[in-house]
Amino acid sequence: MKINLLPEAKLIQRKIQRLNILSTTVAVSIVVFFLIVVIFLITLVASNKVRLSGLKKEIASTEKELVQYKDLEETVISLEKGLRSIREILEGGSKWGLFFAELEKSTPNDIQFTKLDIKGNKAKADLIGKNVESLSRFAESFKTYKVKDNLLYKNIEVSGFTKEEGTVKFSADFEINTEVLW
Repeated sequence: MKINLLPEAKLIQRKIQRLNILSTTVAVSIVVFFLIVVIFLITLVASNKVRLSGLKKEIASTEKELVQYKDLEETVISLEKGLRSIREILEGGSKWGLFFAELEKSTPNDIQFTKLDIKGNKAKADLIGKNVESLSRFAESFKTYKVKDNLLYKNIEVSGFTKEEGTVKFSADFEINTEVLW
């Protein structure tokens, strides 16, 4: 048998006091825990910002260095293309080299090309001749010039004839029969 020497009011007061202490301890612990978590998250965000800033600086520095390498890369690519073209010419792969040799043979001596624009097999040319007969010789030569028994030029049109200081300027449009050459 237990004998209770404390009055019942004191027992209730002690229970409430213990409950208050326990509640306060739990509440303070929860607040401390959340404060620690918030401080940890703020520190984590700040360190990530510092790291990100450093990485951005490194990226900017690397991009600056890459600019000079990009110019170098373009130069190397250009040189490679040029070397490939030279190699093709040396190996006889230049089909247009054949055309220009035939163009020289088919053009009368008193005619000069001042401009030649070739797109596909169509050509436009600005020419100068000594006189009107030069224009006639040019048209006749181009209409009749053959390579391997086939006409090299077709659809020849001469236009824009003007006389200037003892010369005749004119334009010509024509098609190149590329199958004859290659």
